Amino acid sequence: MIKNIKRVGIIFLAVAIVCLMTIGCLSVNSVTSNGGNVTGSNLNNEQNKISSDIDNNIKLNANSLVGGFIYNEFDLPNYDIELEIVGSTCDVLATAWVNAIKQAQAQNKVVKIKLMNNWSAVAHTTFVTAFGDDTEGYFEKGCIVIPENCKIVLDLNGKVVNRALAVRQQYGRIFTVLASNVCNTSLIVTNSIATKV
Repeated sequence: MIKNIKRVGIIFLAVAIVCLMTIGCLSVNSVTSNGGNVTGSNLNNEQNKISSDIDNNIKLNANSLVGGFIYNEFDLPNYDIELEIVGSTCDVLATAWVNAIKQAQAQNKVVKIKLMNNWSAVAHTTFVTAFGDDTEGYFEKGCIVIPENCKIVLDLNGKVVNRALAVRQQYGRIFTVLASNVCNTSLIVTNSIATKV
C-alpha cells in the first residue's frame, strides 16, 4: 500500500512539473508589450519597428532622441521661440548657432532651432575637424556645445550635421551638453522631414 501511495505521489509530482513547464512556455509566447516595456516574443517585433523608425526617420520625424531614449512626438516639450540657422559654410552656420544659443540663454525659454543647410565640420589643427572656434564657449574640442541653462530642440529638417572624421578621434563628438542641472539644460534632436540614411 505504501509503495502505491509513493508511486502515485511521484506520478502526481511529474504531472505537476510538466503542467507548470507547459504553462510557462505558453505565457512566454503570449507576453505582450506593457507600458513601453517589451519582453517575450514581441521583443523582436518591437526591435524591428524601432529599427525601421530609426532607418526611415533618423530616429526622428515622429520620434525624437533624448538622452538615448526614443520619445513619441507628443512627449516633446513645447518650444517658445523658433529660429532658423541658415548658411552655406561652416563659419556662417557656427555664427548663426552662437546667435541662437545666446538668444536662448537671454530669454531663458525653450528654443527650437531649425537647420536649413547641411552642416559639416571643417579641418582643424588640434581636433582634426571642428564646427566652430572654442573661444566663446559655444564650441568645445571641435564639437557643438549646448551651454548650461539652455533648452534646445534641434530640428534637422532633413539636413545632416557631420563631424567629417575619417577615423575615430578622442574628441569626435558632435554635441556636448554642459549640464550640472539636467532640469535647466537639454538638447532634443528631431527631424521634421523624413530622410533615408
